[in-house]
Amino acid sequence: MKPSHDIRPNNEEHDNLLLAEERHRTANEIASVLALLRLASRRGMDTVSYIEETIARLEGFERSRRILARSSILGCDVLHELTMLLDAIQLGRPDATPVTLVADAPSLPLRAGLAHTFLIAAYELVTNALKHGGTGDAIRVECQIRSRLVMLEVISRATDAIVPQGSGSGLRIVRMLCEKERGLFATRVEGDEHVARIVLRRSPRPDRHVPRWRRRGS
Repeated sequence: MKPSHDIRPNNEEHDNLLLAEERHRTANEIASVLALLRLASRRGMDTVSYIEETIARLEGFERSRRILARSSILGCDVLHELTMLLDAIQLGRPDATPVTLVADAPSLPLRAGLAHTFLIAAYELVTNALKHGGTGDAIRVECQIRSRLVMLEVISRATDAIVPQGSGSGLRIVRMLCEKERGLFATRVEGDEHVARIVLRRSPRPDRHVPRWRRRGS
C-alpha cells in the first residue's frame, strides 16, 4: 500500500478556522457599525438616518449568518438562498457597488455540506470584492451548472488590493472548504477584471436520489 500524502486539514482544524473566522467577521461588522455612529456624532450629521443605516447593516449581518448556518444542517436550493444572501450583504450599504447574479438554471438543490461550502464561498468572495474591488462597476456572480459539477465565479474590477495572496482568513476558508469537498478554488486577472472561481462536485445529486425499490417500480 502506498503511503498517504493527503494534507487536507482535519475536522478539528477546519472547525477551529471556521470559528475564528466567525469571530473575526462579527468583530469587523460591529466595528463598522460603531464607526458609522461615531462619524455621525462627530460631524453633527442626521443621527436618525445613521441609526437606520446601522440597524439595516446589523439586520443584514444577522440574516447572512442565519442563511449560512441553515445551509450547514439542511440541504437547500442554493440559488434561492444565494439571492437572499446577496440582498442581506447589501443591507445598510447605500453606496455599495451593485451585485448581480446570473445562473444558467432556475434552481440548484445541494446537500447540506455542499450547500454550506457553496454559500460560504459566495459570501466570502463577494464581501472581499466589495471591500477591495474598484468602485463604479457591478460585481457579477455567475453560476454554471453541469450534470456533475457546479461552478461559481465572482467577477469584479481588478485592483492591487483585491488580488489575493492567500493570507486573508476568508480566502483560506474558501480554499479549505473546497478542498474538503474535493473541489477547486482559483483566482485570475483578465484585463481589468478580477475573477475568483470555485468548482465543486455535484455527486450524488439530491434531486436524483431515489431509493432502489422505487427505481425498479418506475
